[in-house]
Amino acid sequence: MIRYGFLAFLFVLILSLFISSLSQAEVSLPTEAFLDSEGDYSELLADLEINPVDLNRAGVSDLLAIPWLSEKEAQAIVNFRRRHGPFESKDELSRIKGLDRELIESLRPYVIIHRPLPLTLKERLRVKQKNRLQGELLPHSLTLYQRLSLSAADKYELGLLVEKDSDERDLADFRTGYLQVERIAGIDQVVAGDFRPGFAQGLVFSRWSYSISDPRSPKKKDSSSVGYRSSVENGVLRGVFLKKSFKATQWALFFSQSRFDASLNEDGTVKTLLTSGYHVKASERAKKDLLSEKLTGGRFLYGARKNLKLGASFAFSSFNPPFHNYDLERKRYTFTGSKNSVWGIDWDIIWPNLNLYGEAASCSGGGKAVLIGTTSKIAEVKVSALARSYSRDFHSFHGSAFSASGKLYNETGLFASLVCSPTKNTDLLFYVDQYRYPYRRYHEPVPTRGDKWGLVVAHEFSRQADILLDLRSKYNQRFKEALGRRNNRIRLDASWSPDKRWRLRSRAEIVFLNFEDFRREQGLSAFLDFRISLLRSSIICGRLTTFKTNSYDSRIYEFETDHPGAAFSRFIYGKGVKWYLFVAQKMSWGKLSAKYRWQKTQKGKKCEFSLQLDLKIK
Repeated sequence: MIRYGFLAFLFVLILSLFISSLSQAEVSLPTEAFLDSEGDYSELLADLEINPVDLNRAGVSDLLAIPWLSEKEAQAIVNFRRRHGPFESKDELSRIKGLDRELIESLRPYVIIHRPLPLTLKERLRVKQKNRLQGELLPHSLTLYQRLSLSAADKYELGLLVEKDSDERDLADFRTGYLQVERIAGIDQVVAGDFRPGFAQGLVFSRWSYSISDPRSPKKKDSSSVGYRSSVENGVLRGVFLKKSFKATQWALFFSQSRFDASLNEDGTVKTLLTSGYHVKASERAKKDLLSEKLTGGRFLYGARKNLKLGASFAFSSFNPPFHNYDLERKRYTFTGSKNSVWGIDWDIIWPNLNLYGEAASCSGGGKAVLIGTTSKIAEVKVSALARSYSRDFHSFHGSAFSASGKLYNETGLFASLVCSPTKNTDLLFYVDQYRYPYRRYHEPVPTRGDKWGLVVAHEFSRQADILLDLRSKYNQRFKEALGRRNNRIRLDASWSPDKRWRLRSRAEIVFLNFEDFRREQGLSAFLDFRISLLRSSIICGRLTTFKTNSYDSRIYEFETDHPGAAFSRFIYGKGVKWYLFVAQKMSWGKLSAKYRWQKTQKGKKCEFSLQLDLKIK
């Protein structure tokens, strides 16, 4: 596996040197393709809304925190500011060549032109109803999401969030909040309440409860925000966070006492952590908040030189009740005990055309994790490579880093990617990842392996029409026999936008699934969607999709237009049709949006209606 990984990286490097002689154009590839896998990206968007990117201070790397903004578009924003001076309003984005109206509207909630205001209040209320639209609207059947943020004079920030899932009885099933104060008593930042920091590559602490891996840029960095504003229920730390900066160093120290859902053994010890956050059934409600964790954590960062950063992080946790594992065959290396400590070091070294970064961590049980990455840019050709090794007994309860499984243990792998523009109007991405699970997992009794690669080519015929070809292949071994299966996917997108007011887009996709026991499956889907902006303050968009797959295994993913702050990638399988209609109206006091979604398969009909109100008072 290691040999093939190095050969793949060598191939990418040679290809980059060849392509670099063809063009020096900058690269612009749509991000939706890389978010288009199973997951809820609302964590990321909620963070960006509370801590938007300042258009007058941000560099290219800061702007790339917005997931659908390409490097080419981020560079265009920076170049415009350099030529024309600071932005006076967000409307000036429309003057930048290459930013269409749809992109500008999607950017607005996540960018800001910094002006200290005495008081700003933002309120969001989202109500969603599923499958009972024709019958009685029972309160417990609604999904409710309410978030309030209040900031004053760039010094104080208050965040409150209340959320319940469908069929949960408690209207405030999940509650979280924090108070953040800047520059008080000699401390740069104090956060009291719920928080979650993210450091380096995420081995010790990650801002997200799962890894969002973009093959164009696998590197992560320290999160700029700390206060918790996600509706993910089992990822929060509750306590106090302190941060202090000196001339060449930065220090952070925090303490928390939090509770998490857990499943217990008959003797009262913890069997496993639960992450779903659903409390619908009596058995689920009985497992709520059964585990208590006391944590002391910290971070030290040295950055006296602009091109060199060195850091260290640590976490000391104690659990009550303790963990105990009785399944020594399948879960031999699962965490056992009442105490765990994790510490790590990280580095970030930058030369003119080369960036070396990484993180190494160890836990009290002896488990280790290492992630080493490099990115180089040669004549506007960007080459990235990343190697990781997570031992089977590495335990980091608040970490999340680059991985194929989404876990931080029992995985080794090599990743490489290349991004370039072979012609002025063509952008290309190629990536490959080979990985292995050296020790048995829950279902697989032997070591297993996998690989995935992708090729994305985007071509712009004119400012009105473009096309995208996305080829992906993934191999993995599963279940007791550890049989392998290869999933190949071909996707073709075409869009036409005769002017800034409307756009048409179509997609055709086919999935081929080949099992090593000689079974074959396939999936097909096609959609047509539209977006209309007849007025500057209103948007109407919709999509009609038809699909047919042999089973759930050959499912197809789609990323839909949704309410501000909500971002879900949904999958479809079976045979059926679905459509949705989304309407948003911007007003002087905020925004009102509504979405209706309908789907029909052999199992019946599903419908969903949601309404969101965003209120902003200055």
